[in-house]
Amino acid sequence: MPFATKEASTFGGVPDEVYVFAVGGNIQRYTSSDTDVVYEGETYVAVPIQRGAISLDSEIDKSNLSIQVDFDFPLLEAYMVIPPDVVVQVTIYRKHGEVIDEEDYTPVWKGRVASVSWKEVNAEIECENIATSLKAPGLRRPYTKGCPFRIYDDDCKVNEVTYKVDGAAVAVTNNTVQVAEAAGKPDGYYSGGFVEWDGQYGNKNSRTITNHVGQVLTVLSSTWPMAALDTVSMYPGCSQNSAECDTKFANMPNYGGFKNKPNKDPSKDQVF
Repeated sequence: MPFATKEASTFGGVPDEVYVFAVGGNIQRYTSSDTDVVYEGETYVAVPIQRGAISLDSEIDKSNLSIQVDFDFPLLEAYMVIPPDVVVQVTIYRKHGEVIDEEDYTPVWKGRVASVSWKEVNAEIECENIATSLKAPGLRRPYTKGCPFRIYDDDCKVNEVTYKVDGAAVAVTNNTVQVAEAAGKPDGYYSGGFVEWDGQYGNKNSRTITNHVGQVLTVLSSTWPMAALDTVSMYPGCSQNSAECDTKFANMPNYGGFKNKPNKDPSKDQVF
């Protein structure tokens, strides 16, 4: 019996759902069924998991979904200190009874994990509908002396590989990492840039560098899960002014600011 027929049936439906969490290259599969489910060669592990009602509403915010799991749910490990650096995608499939063909296995919701919170008796995974990525309007480019582009983005066009410097983490604290190669550049060279290293899910972890003195890099947020002797890559930052764009990166043809913008506003101040 096809999925649609079972879903509409008063007595013929035996609903179970499977959840697919994609954390970078790591795929975790679970089911709300009493026993493990095998579909297309993949095993979905039976765990205590339930969700709120799925809302099909014209207001995107109301289409978000809450998933409740036990404290030992494996995905929670990635959120114990800080959220992972990659978008965690969530897909929910619904089936009725034994899966015979693809019509019996239907996707009912897709989105991404927005946050995780620990309650008194369980953990709650708040998920945003995939459509939320389309709702925010983009920002207009401002008329400023400073460059509005982010270093290394498509508008900036600076090739990050050209400026990358690799090294080993000599020592790591909660928000600092020491890399001997960082001392080869003047203090502040890496401020505003970022440090990157291999993540545990086949991804790249990265942290913004807020300060650089000698071989010590202070980063925004925690260095977890970086460890001493990990190989890291350092990328210099940009103060987004024309002088640094020219002398540090030789990138003035792509400078996004208006360096000759007058300091006085003719609509408010007397020009003469």
